Amino acid sequence: MRYIVSSCGTSLLTNLARESGSTSLINQYANKKRLDDIPQEAQVQLQSLLQSARQRLGAEKRVEELRRLSAEINGLTRLYSHGLPTGNDIHFLIASDTWIGQQTADCLRTWLESLGQTAQIAPITDLSTDDLATFQSGMAELVRWCAEALPTSRDQHVKIIFQLSGGFKSVQGFLQTLAHFYADETVYIFESGEELLRIPRLPIRLDIDDWIQANFSLLARLADKLTVAAAEVAEMPETLVQVFEGKAALTVWGTLVWDQVGKPLLGKRLRESPTPMLRYGPRFVESTSNLPADRLALVNQRLGDLARFLELGHNPDRLDFKPLTGNPRPPSTHECDAWADRDAKRLFGHYEGEQYVLDALDNALH
Repeated sequence: MRYIVSSCGTSLLTNLARESGSTSLINQYANKKRLDDIPQEAQVQLQSLLQSARQRLGAEKRVEELRRLSAEINGLTRLYSHGLPTGNDIHFLIASDTWIGQQTADCLRTWLESLGQTAQIAPITDLSTDDLATFQSGMAELVRWCAEALPTSRDQHVKIIFQLSGGFKSVQGFLQTLAHFYADETVYIFESGEELLRIPRLPIRLDIDDWIQANFSLLARLADKLTVAAAEVAEMPETLVQVFEGKAALTVWGTLVWDQVGKPLLGKRLRESPTPMLRYGPRFVESTSNLPADRLALVNQRLGDLARFLELGHNPDRLDFKPLTGNPRPPSTHECDAWADRDAKRLFGHYEGEQYVLDALDNALH
């Protein structure tokens, strides 16, 4: 099985619009987020163009004609010996977060599914080339998506291919960099448009382990999106950390470094308390001392969630912080989830003034 990640643009619509002399329509509204942002007359024209695209893709069986219609299809069909996609590959389509971009990607998704392929549009918001700040936000989310979706597939012995024959150049360039860390192979259409250029995964490694170790607690706070003052990151490289209105955050590359090098450390040791509002009791440290790596990583992630709750009031479902009913296990007065699968452990604690004290990691109460 292969996971095929394809960058998607608007070539399908642009090529069809060229036939009718209406390419300016695509260019004019390419960065509009919602259909309501487009004038009614243009909406009708674009909807008609999309309908034509779906009909052409549904009816066309000639591989050469399909390749002419879409740069993305041109690249995808050259991955298969007989042209049309076959087998049990899973396709991820990376499209801009605009109405036209999403609609074009949906045409490609429908076409792939009609051929028996599994396909989905990756849920990346803010992936737009309208302005730099929005684009950078989208790139950060794309890094997170790669970290969450693609390493899992490698664990299952799935080959990951980045297919970068379509899409906007800025997105292609960023995906080309990410491919060095996440893809087994990157493919492009060569300049002739007839041949597929294949680039194998390069043995790249981020060799900054010692620096990550030394700054682990601060980087973990940044990864958890906790409030970090600009002064705390003054000695960190600007490529990894950005400051806005006096508060620090990881850049796109900082997120990549954390995912590649820092995040694996969550399964190796109990992190320091991520906030002064949270203190570890002696039994809590003892109760986490013999955890396997995957469970310790979950505990460390939940400590970040707990810190966000204490500092910012965010209580996501995966944390589920709540008071205990009655007095079932003093001195603990509250609990939250450590993990919900397998033996479903909880983190128990109590307040001492403004500070929350973790008492123990233990079984859920019944």
